[in-house]
Amino acid sequence: MNEPIASVLDIDHVTSVIQARCESQGVSLTWQLDAPTAATNGKNIILPTVHSPVTKEAMDKLYGFVVHECGHHYRPEVFKIGNAVHKTAPEGLMALFNIVEDDVMERDVAGMYRGDSVALGRLNGIILEHLAKEIPNMEIPDEVEKHQLAPMAMCGVSQLSRLDWDGCSTAARTEYFDAIHPLAQESINELAEEGYVDRMQNCDTPHDSWDLACDLFKRLYPDADEDEVEDLRSKGHEGTPDEGEGTEADDSTGDGEGEGQEAGANAGEEDDDDTEAIGGEGQVISWKDFTLSEHNEWTPKEPGAIAGNIGIDWTDYTEGEVLLMPQHLINVIDCTKRSTEQPETHSGYGGCGTPESFMSDNKQSRQFGNQIRRYLQAKERTQVHRERYHGTLDKSSLVRLALPPIDGGEYNKRVFYDFIEERRMNTCIHVLTDWSGSMSGNKMKYAADASGRLVFVFDRVLRVPVQLAAFTNCQSECDIGLIKRFNERSVSPMDIATSFSKFYKYSAANNDADAVMWAYNQLKPRKEERKILMVLSDGCPAGEWQYGSAHQNLRHVTKHIEKQGDIEIYGVGICSNAVKTYYTNTRVLQGPEEINTTLMNIIKDGAYR
Repeated sequence: MNEPIASVLDIDHVTSVIQARCESQGVSLTWQLDAPTAATNGKNIILPTVHSPVTKEAMDKLYGFVVHECGHHYRPEVFKIGNAVHKTAPEGLMALFNIVEDDVMERDVAGMYRGDSVALGRLNGIILEHLAKEIPNMEIPDEVEKHQLAPMAMCGVSQLSRLDWDGCSTAARTEYFDAIHPLAQESINELAEEGYVDRMQNCDTPHDSWDLACDLFKRLYPDADEDEVEDLRSKGHEGTPDEGEGTEADDSTGDGEGEGQEAGANAGEEDDDDTEAIGGEGQVISWKDFTLSEHNEWTPKEPGAIAGNIGIDWTDYTEGEVLLMPQHLINVIDCTKRSTEQPETHSGYGGCGTPESFMSDNKQSRQFGNQIRRYLQAKERTQVHRERYHGTLDKSSLVRLALPPIDGGEYNKRVFYDFIEERRMNTCIHVLTDWSGSMSGNKMKYAADASGRLVFVFDRVLRVPVQLAAFTNCQSECDIGLIKRFNERSVSPMDIATSFSKFYKYSAANNDADAVMWAYNQLKPRKEERKILMVLSDGCPAGEWQYGSAHQNLRHVTKHIEKQGDIEIYGVGICSNAVKTYYTNTRVLQGPEEINTTLMNIIKDGAYR
């Protein structure tokens, strides 16, 4: 067996946390031999027995199951709806309700507590990886019809819905989309175009989930009896129980959660934050008692502060070894080879990953360029040379024309003025963009948009060499996607977006330290007088190479660069202020409307002098 084996301490820790979690919500826990998956009926949670030797993946899966099932207990209406209709509702309708409610519930839980978000994401990745391997072995007849693949298609729609919060399972999600049947892929594209992904993301209560499931059943199953579906819809909302035990309102086949961020992930260690109930007060935990291996937006909280997050106190972090990769081992993927062919990506899945989704806003780019022009002009006109022979007529000096000749008339001729042309420094810029799984969705689009605007301004307005690259660690410990080289000029926004799209399939975790060091080494031999490195990221490093700490590595690299003083480094937070932990000079943008202002402030603060 090649999978990492969980230690006795790992197993004891996870099982203790699971038991405490269930007890805190007043539900009993049953271990069932050979149960295919976890389940709950509103009173009891059933977990499959874990067989020895226990892998770390099994521990991640087991804990994810508990977070998932406990999540249903925060939404008790789901059990009333299920009990009211499960005896008479078609199996397909209940499957759709299961998928939709699972998606809505997990989004709700993930939004309340970051630790639960990680656990659900890891579970999703594990299940998707399993499905991607099993689907090719399924005996699907050649004459299969779309409605027979409806659950498979809806699982895909659910995966699109979770893109804006689940960055852990990005790589596994890609494998799943590649594996599913072409007819299911076609249905996913159609449902996304018809707005069902947005509808799923906008669901709030279990009753919203039930309404959407009924609409989807009528949409996906051509033989559905509309009157029967509407009767079931009403019955579900009334919540009148049938006789007998409740229905199992969970899933674990197509909407599970998972890992995805394999590099640097330490199973079981990150779940310390989940011992506290959702919505509790924040805690500050020493780094000595806590290990981070995933993105986070946690900031230290004062004792007693109301928060659903945990703060990590990195004070006196002196232990652990800083170990960076040899630069020749970094995997540089050249995305600059311009081609008219569409890149290999999931072009239909809700627009995520397509070149169009990573296009910079041309109108906003031009406005940003004009802002920079006006700013530079204002700086250049801060000093005026008067008494010139040529230039702009100086009205205040016109009186000289009426005076008798002075200095042979030379004094009388100097009635013009001009501005001092400020000497611009010889500058080059490197823009480095986080392309990890947690950036999926809007954050990735904001980062690509901001990167495109920076290239537009530096290349076309300021006329300085600029290089653009993205980083992740899907294929190796550090993958760099080269989007635009220093020596390329006037690269179009579509070419930049297409290069980002080519690199989208590599998205996994992120190894900030080695990526930043790579960019530093790209800038160091440049001949320009001034060298600037801008890093756009949403959080903390998740990847690391072999040994050491991802956090410690990045701190070491940024402080080293700042101490050397030969290259200026700036951290731009994308919907997160975590960059402030690592970079002295930082700015944070929360949405597309803040891109121009944020970038402009960086330039004013010193990114261009």
